[in-house]
Amino acid sequence: MTRIPRYIDDPPTILFWDVDELAVICICMAVGIITGKLTQFIVGGLIVSKLIGKVKKDKSDGYLQHILYWLGIMPLKGLPPSYKRSFIE
Repeated sequence: MTRIPRYIDDPPTILFWDVDELAVICICMAVGIITGKLTQFIVGGLIVSKLIGKVKKDKSDGYLQHILYWLGIMPLKGLPPSYKRSFIE
């Protein structure tokens, strides 16, 4: 059975999570496998995923992307790096 989104702009989901929340869980699982502490990292990934879901629920779309951009973690296409504050035209 295929789930059809109710609205055209619904974010893609897998089971209960949005794709970005699931990415946190998968990254934590990979780190847990590498370090040999799988259970602790999966529990930590689930907790962080739940916190990300709560933050996303209260804020507008793209809020986490903008925070990651201003922290310098994730560059956005077509924009200069976030540490460049003044521009000369």
